[in-house]
Amino acid sequence: MNKTNIEWVGPDGYSFNPIVGCSAACPYCYARLAAKRMKCPDCQSYRPHFHPERLAQLGQGKPGRVFMGSMGDMFAPKVDPDWWRQILWTHEASGFRHKLMVLTKRPDRIIPVINRVPLRGHLILDKLWFGATVTCQADEWRIKALLEVPAAGHFVSYEPALGPVETYDWFYCPPCDYPANHICGCPTINWLVIGGLSGPWLPDGWTNPKMFHLKEATWANQIIAQAKAAGVPIFVKTKPVKLPGVEVIQEWPADLRPA
Repeated sequence: MNKTNIEWVGPDGYSFNPIVGCSAACPYCYARLAAKRMKCPDCQSYRPHFHPERLAQLGQGKPGRVFMGSMGDMFAPKVDPDWWRQILWTHEASGFRHKLMVLTKRPDRIIPVINRVPLRGHLILDKLWFGATVTCQADEWRIKALLEVPAAGHFVSYEPALGPVETYDWFYCPPCDYPANHICGCPTINWLVIGGLSGPWLPDGWTNPKMFHLKEATWANQIIAQAKAAGVPIFVKTKPVKLPGVEVIQEWPADLRPA
C-alpha cells in the first residue's frame, strides 16, 4: 500500500491496488494514463488483472482508510471472482486491520461477483465501504444497485461532474421518506464526495475549461444543498481542481474521520 494525496481518503490514508485496469474507457480517466508509466505490461495495457503478491500488505501499516482500486475498477466485467475471494479472505485473516473503501462504476456486479466467493465472502461485505461513481443523471441507476449491497457504508463520488443530478432518492429512504441520517435501518447514501473535471479533456461543445468549471460549480452547489438538507456529510475536493464559488466542505462520516 502507498500513502496517497487523494484528499477524501484523509491524511493518514492509503491507496491499494490488488486489481489494476478497467474496461470503461472513460475519456477523462487519469489512471489509464498513469498506468502507461508502470513497469508491468498488463498495467500498461490497462486490462483488468490481479496482483496477488500485494495482498500481504493488508496486514501491514498503521490501521487507516484504504482506497482500494484507485488504478482501475474492482468490478470490471473481466474481474475474476477468485481474485475477490483472495482479497476478502486475506482481509479477514488480517483482522480487518484497515477500513477498505471500494469505488466502482459497476455496482451492479458486486453481488454477482461476491456470491461466487465460497462460503463466507458475502459475510465480509459489511466490513467494507462501497461507493459508486456518478457523473450525471444518466448514471443514477448505479445508486440503486449500490444500495442493494450490504456494506459498512455507501458513498457517491460525483466526479467529474458532467451534468446536473437530482439526488432525492439517494439521500432519503423511499419507503419512509426520511432523511439519510434517520435510524429506520433502510440503506441510504452515507457520504457525498464532489470533484471537478481535471486534465485536458472537455465534453463535446465545450472549449473553455474555466467556463465549464463554472457550470460544474452550479451543479455541485445544487447537489450540496440537497445533501445538507438531508444531513449527509459532504467532501468537496480542491485538488487537482478547485471549483469556483463552491464552499470547501470537507466532512467525513463518523466511522471514517481522521484521527
